Amino acid sequence: MTRGRPTPLSIAGSDPTGGAGLEADLKVFLAHGLSGAALATALTVQDTRGVARVAAVALPLFRRRMEFLLSDLRVAGAKTGLLPNRSIVRAAAELIASGPRRFLVVDPVLAPSRGAAFLDRAGRRELLQRLFPLADVVTPNLLEAAALLGQKPATIRRHPERATAALRSAGARAVLLKGGHGAGRLALDLLDDGTSLREFSLPRIRGRAGSVHGTGCALAAALLANVLLGRDLARAVERGKRFVHDAMRGARAIGAGRRQLDFLTAPR
Repeated sequence: MTRGRPTPLSIAGSDPTGGAGLEADLKVFLAHGLSGAALATALTVQDTRGVARVAAVALPLFRRRMEFLLSDLRVAGAKTGLLPNRSIVRAAAELIASGPRRFLVVDPVLAPSRGAAFLDRAGRRELLQRLFPLADVVTPNLLEAAALLGQKPATIRRHPERATAALRSAGARAVLLKGGHGAGRLALDLLDDGTSLREFSLPRIRGRAGSVHGTGCALAAALLANVLLGRDLARAVERGKRFVHDAMRGARAIGAGRRQLDFLTAPR
């Protein structure tokens, strides 16, 4: 790594397996040649089989840590992940808005693939009202988009362009609707930047090889890294999607549950 490179910030929950959350974000940043910073919003009790418990970081401690960090580090861009309650959502939004303009990726992590929901309805409203208007891009999957819009996943699958437009109406400059939970031979993502719709597709990885933890976190972090390295949004999405796809192909089993992405050898 060279001096003068931009610093990305992950604001997310801590995953002790290292497969998702802020631990995974830091790995993705490093794989792109960037040294990232991290702020924990919550601690989780989890393994590769699922999440048993989420404990939010105390609000005063979270605010103080974020204030200290942003007053010192020249953070060029940030990515939010698991925000466990409306108070943390509000604090994160207030502190992001109070500082200099930074590229912001909001990954609305609402629930684990296996386990109870992270964020209740009040927290989701806070996310839409306070954080989405600050976002350069939000990156929901089909299930998250459905939960945020109060619709059925099948409706989102049938009319993805309506979903992205509805989510943009909350204030986000762009929406990347991830298709990892879809069906079909191709994993299709849809980018809506307000002026055009663009599809990104790669062959879907199925079976045991496709049972991988942390793909959504990795894509949002890779997208941010690519933007900070000077690529436009569409190119950042394309390269981020390829990074995650290749990391899935090299995924390895570290426990009894889902596999972990190969953060080290996936081309960037």
